[in-house]
Amino acid sequence: MKIFLFSVILVIVSSSMFAQTSGKHTETEETIIVTESFENGFPYGWDITWEGSPIGHGNWITNEYTMHPYNYPPYDGEMLIYFDSFTSYPTYYARLETPELDFSATNSANLSFWMFHDDELPDLNDVLIIQYRIGEGDWVSLDTMYRVLEPYNLEWVQHQTDLTDAVCGNTDVTIAFWGISAYGNDINIDLIEISGNSTAPEFVSEPVTVANVGQLYTYNISVTDNGDISQLEIIADIKPDWLAFTDLGEGEAILTGIPTNDNLGINPVFLRAVDDEGNYTTQPFDIEVLAYLNIFNNESRVLLSVYPNPATDYLAIDISNMQGKSVIISIYNNLGKKVFDFDNKLVSGKSEIIWNRTNQQGTTVAPGIYIIHVLGENQSAINKVLLTEN
Repeated sequence: MKIFLFSVILVIVSSSMFAQTSGKHTETEETIIVTESFENGFPYGWDITWEGSPIGHGNWITNEYTMHPYNYPPYDGEMLIYFDSFTSYPTYYARLETPELDFSATNSANLSFWMFHDDELPDLNDVLIIQYRIGEGDWVSLDTMYRVLEPYNLEWVQHQTDLTDAVCGNTDVTIAFWGISAYGNDINIDLIEISGNSTAPEFVSEPVTVANVGQLYTYNISVTDNGDISQLEIIADIKPDWLAFTDLGEGEAILTGIPTNDNLGINPVFLRAVDDEGNYTTQPFDIEVLAYLNIFNNESRVLLSVYPNPATDYLAIDISNMQGKSVIISIYNNLGKKVFDFDNKLVSGKSEIIWNRTNQQGTTVAPGIYIIHVLGENQSAINKVLLTEN
């Protein structure tokens, strides 16, 4: 299957036939699959094929103005595309084809485009047929139309067709604009959009990305879905051996375990939520396992204290019973995201460092629980603090 990137807009329709509305296009915020207004010429990944005529006799061409009628501006931007039926000969065909598209996770889909209409030559009308095919299968026609259906007084008209029954649930789908010559009155179109509503599940929980040797790690996973939540399955495709995974049902699951020194460093995890129709969403993330020992030397227990706790404007971090050495003091939020790093040379006995409640960029962090982690020479200590509103 070919993969291409496109920007996306959704247009909602209620009928499988062409609906027509004059005026400017209004964007709505939904799942977008394709939008193309030909601003960079013929779009990458699209194709032109010929049927019933020599190659090049009848073609799709990008231009700065319409043809037949001549020299009207595009609907959107600076470019449009038109079907050139080549020296006015009939029965020349050419398809303008999208790349292969993936509708496997959609429950509705729509095609929208703008077409220039006029009533200057009502008896000389090229034909436009909207088609689709799945994989290398046969082309199937969805809608047939003529450029002049009734007098439109030289204006752009929006046409829509519902793709839902034809494409939803399928991959490797190609949509085509099949131009058929009828003595050369060319078809001008602009701003093609294909959109769809997705039924894929959604992770609503944020992963915990830090664990400590010898301490219990827990990530409570939560997933939502538009369909039947009782049929939702959560799967851990990739996880370290020290983690146990349990799908609790109803869109809930848990990852839990205690890492050892053998698990220090980055531990990748890849979760997947699948509904009863096979639609799925993934959540990949890394868990960084940090060393956690309560001593910096073999004789004395490290005392890591923080005050005030709860804190408002600042936090004092007090480390005692340790030999002089370089350590890194890191501060994490309750989701395991690092917000600040100190890098200090501590003196023997006791040292105190002040944190002014900012992240590494100097912005004040939000209220909540924060974890203070001290790391030096493969030994560490941890404490927690509650930050409240000023």
